[in-house]
Amino acid sequence: MQAPSPWPGGKASAFVFSMDVDSDSPWIRANRARSGPLYLSHPEQRRFGLREGIWRVPDLLDRYEIAGSFYVPGSVAEAHPDLLAQLISRGHEVGLHGWFHEVVTGISDAEFTEGPERALDLFARQTGARPKGFRSPAWEMTPHMLAELKRLQLYDSSLSGFDHPYDIGGVMEKLLSEVRETPPPGSPAPATSPPGMRAAAQRGAGRRIPPPRRGLKTKAPGLTPGAFGIISPRGCPASAARAGSDGQSV
Repeated sequence: MQAPSPWPGGKASAFVFSMDVDSDSPWIRANRARSGPLYLSHPEQRRFGLREGIWRVPDLLDRYEIAGSFYVPGSVAEAHPDLLAQLISRGHEVGLHGWFHEVVTGISDAEFTEGPERALDLFARQTGARPKGFRSPAWEMTPHMLAELKRLQLYDSSLSGFDHPYDIGGVMEKLLSEVRETPPPGSPAPATSPPGMRAAAQRGAGRRIPPPRRGLKTKAPGLTPGAFGIISPRGCPASAARAGSDGQSV
């Protein structure tokens, strides 16, 4: 077992929020060569996220002064050019998530190499900064993928083999899901923590999420990107300031 990395500020445990902003990119890739009729229900469901759903997450994180990580396919960022800048302006991290959410085990090595390079260029043009992280669509991996991430100096956030950051082939693996309860003094850190994850879910069951506060600017220091969660409270209105000329959020 690899020794756990120390948490920032001498903390004994951490809980981190991150989200994959897939939108309709998997549907577009799956249907790009289709010649027959395209049915609209599936993509329409996926587009709810960028119209309404995604903004509820930063609103909730703002309320508790938490910074999160958002992994965005390049095609989604290209179609919504203000998305990355809005997330960054609210104190959140943005990372790569393929171009069309292509699964690495289903494409050639050359296709994989093209995706991160193209996305890195787009993210830098849209935000003025180079992202540091990558999450693999469907959390799949290949030796070539790891070699490319190492070459591009990107950390990966796709696996959950430990409850602390760890190394695979020279690539830093920052976890997909890491929930650690504070251990008793002198006890070893566990390798995995499904009981802790279940306990956290049970404690949160049935709790009403309070409505978001507007205009909160203070941000807590960001922690290591990791825990995967999608929070979609009902009844939280989207900010009117984010509505485009067509009335939809961008």
